[in-house]
Amino acid sequence: MTRLRSHEKSICITLGCYLVADLQRQSEKEELNTFEKQVSSAQPKWPQLPGSLSLTVVNAEENIPLSPPFHVSCSPTTEIDEQYSLHQVTPDNLVDISSLLALGKNTLKLRQRQDFRHCMFILHAHHPTRRQLQQLQDHWLKKKEWSRFLDEFSAPLPYESLAGLKGMKLCA
Repeated sequence: MTRLRSHEKSICITLGCYLVADLQRQSEKEELNTFEKQVSSAQPKWPQLPGSLSLTVVNAEENIPLSPPFHVSCSPTTEIDEQYSLHQVTPDNLVDISSLLALGKNTLKLRQRQDFRHCMFILHAHHPTRRQLQQLQDHWLKKKEWSRFLDEFSAPLPYESLAGLKGMKLCA
């Protein structure tokens, strides 16, 4: 739990895609009197047309598809896989780009291959959400279980001493 607490105060940089119509509906609600509240109550929705949208993080020389195929969904087995799994869709349907950013100036390019006037793209800076922290905790638990399995699997097999088998035929 201490390990998780150390991440609660970290900052995530995520990108969200919102339908303008959804944000307009949210603005009509009296209790949602700020843009921040309106965005927080709307659900991010990403384009479903293959190859229609991507994000380039110039200083990291990374290009991330933001329409199908959306993200790499594999268990990291190498350092390269680990990098690709870090900028993924969060449980809140935002794209986490934190691992691609560096201190100082960062340049992001959103590449559109169709009209997205019906969408608003918002860059969020926030502490990890409860759902992100739960996802991280689940990941650590699976990693720990996998490590435990490997330890048990690679342990020497128990065997009985062959001294008690003296004089017995082992093969026919």
